[in-house]
Amino acid sequence: MRLKAAIGTAPARPKLADNRQLDVDNDAVDAEIIKFLKVDERAKGGWGRVHTAPDRASEAEDRPTSGLVILGPNHLYQTGGGSIAEIEALDGLDRRAGGQRKYRNALVFLAADDRGLEDARRTVKRMVAWKSIIDDSSLDLTDSQKSDARNRYSQADRAAKDTVRKAWSHLLVPTPSAKDPSVVFIEQFAMRLSGHRTAAEAAWDKASEAAGILTTLGRRSFTERMQELWPQGKPDLPIDQIRDWYFEFLHMERLRDEVVLANAIADAVADMDPASAKFALVTNKINDEYQGLLFAKNVPVRFGESMLIVLREVAEAAKNPERPVRAARLEQMPEAVLDPASARRLPLLISGPSSFPA
Repeated sequence: MRLKAAIGTAPARPKLADNRQLDVDNDAVDAEIIKFLKVDERAKGGWGRVHTAPDRASEAEDRPTSGLVILGPNHLYQTGGGSIAEIEALDGLDRRAGGQRKYRNALVFLAADDRGLEDARRTVKRMVAWKSIIDDSSLDLTDSQKSDARNRYSQADRAAKDTVRKAWSHLLVPTPSAKDPSVVFIEQFAMRLSGHRTAAEAAWDKASEAAGILTTLGRRSFTERMQELWPQGKPDLPIDQIRDWYFEFLHMERLRDEVVLANAIADAVADMDPASAKFALVTNKINDEYQGLLFAKNVPVRFGESMLIVLREVAEAAKNPERPVRAARLEQMPEAVLDPASARRLPLLISGPSSFPA
């Protein structure tokens, strides 16, 4: 009878929820928060993949496609540099399952704000409290009281979802230093969130704007980048190697996925202007002979099938054996600013006063 009286009047019902809210510990709340984040993972925006609250960021897959790592509640971002989120992001950037990560230019990280997480935990505790009231048969609720409790739970559930989404408001982007490209720091972008979109969707919008993740790569941009990096004296390169350059090295443009690069290669190969056309495509190379030589036309570009991109002049000479390739042509290719195939690993540094421990 005392229990019925405790929830029988409107002022007493919130009081009971208040009391039960105090009994919910942070570990249980964080588990509920992660459930919210994982449900939201289905709406991932433009990301090629989303990794939600892994125990360690280094568990994120190592693939040549854009990836958002949503750091869990135990890896918070705090201003001033050297936060747990930054340390974890840099560790996940450099390591994968005990080894070195290859596709480092594929990853961007999202972390919760410390104050935002406090708000999220409070609203989730409220939701859990009302759920416990609904599920507690010992309270012997009337139908009206059950309906009222369900309504309050629904309101608390919506509030919890909104505050969880708002809490993950710090986009962390690995960036090479302009002064010293061998130094990598974490650039932080704050996001103003409404709670109406998932964390991944909001992060994609911000990353597309601030981190420059490209959904299209222009033919001219691709051609200029290849001329900058093309190893001196080489007539051809595997397209798989070029793909790896883009997703491995932080000084390269960030691409949404390999389809973006495939389209750029196809556009460059299809170029019919002698002044700008620099490349052709071959399906294979056997005993120094090109198989399936294609240029000045639209061609499908497929990774993982031994395709190579070839200097256009070399391709034209191969098509017409009577037309010799000027020897000076290969010798005068621009000296590569960086040969990505042999580039050393870049050391990591956290922005702010703290350095990432070796």
